[in-house]
Amino acid sequence: MGQELRKSFVKMSLRLVKYRELFTLRPCNYIMFGYKPHRSNKKAVTKSAMAATLLAPALHRTYALTYKNGNYTPDFEAVINAIVKYSKLKTPVRFMGFPSYTFFVMKMLKERGIKVTLPPHSKILLGGGWKQFYKEAVEKDVFYAMAKEVLGVEEQDIVEFFGAVEHPILYCECKKHHFHVPIYSRVLIRDVSTFKKVPNGKIGLVNLFTPEVNATPIISVMTDDLGILHDASECGCGIDAPFIEIIGRVGLKDIKTCAAGAADLLSNSLKEAGK
Repeated sequence: MGQELRKSFVKMSLRLVKYRELFTLRPCNYIMFGYKPHRSNKKAVTKSAMAATLLAPALHRTYALTYKNGNYTPDFEAVINAIVKYSKLKTPVRFMGFPSYTFFVMKMLKERGIKVTLPPHSKILLGGGWKQFYKEAVEKDVFYAMAKEVLGVEEQDIVEFFGAVEHPILYCECKKHHFHVPIYSRVLIRDVSTFKKVPNGKIGLVNLFTPEVNATPIISVMTDDLGILHDASECGCGIDAPFIEIIGRVGLKDIKTCAAGAADLLSNSLKEAGK
């Protein structure tokens, strides 16, 4: 990435962080639904998750996937124990990871009769979608209600991100939980059969554009996400830009990404835990 592109990326990130009040010098304890960093792990999802913990100084990071004897091993019991432990401290807690596993852990806590109130300024940061659990995805209001009931976290303290490794633009939810298209990119929705552009309000494949890449000659990225592009007026948050509604993904059985690899490991652990 060239110097000018780096400056643009930094400006973009700082604007998003400021808008959602994510940057703070107040230390936090982190619950990470992903890989604990290891020298053998070069996955982009691991690096991006670690970078997100730089938004607030990390006192401690508890990972759902830890490296043991040459392999990553999931440990939800350690995560649940950490949540209970952190809830008794004054330090804010930040969750990082898939909305699916965040929800499943909250569900496990509820089923065990465990309800905590995380310290003030705690936040839930989400990214990566529901992966192979798309059939079990819940509406956002159901997710928010569960977070309030089990963790004591309010809706305004839950923030989700959308993005792609090949398209280095952050799509961060507005305060009404919509992914507005930033000035650094453009989005087209294409018909799944003809690949022709469809009008706003119609479902299709999400096609992302940005000039903010020079490591590879990629301006246009056709994703495997199904989505709808809405007019800005449908949101009402005050941001004058259209927003993307992500519906799901196509060809789920054939998709193999670094994030999906983590999802497979965590899925097996959840089954063993009696999800």
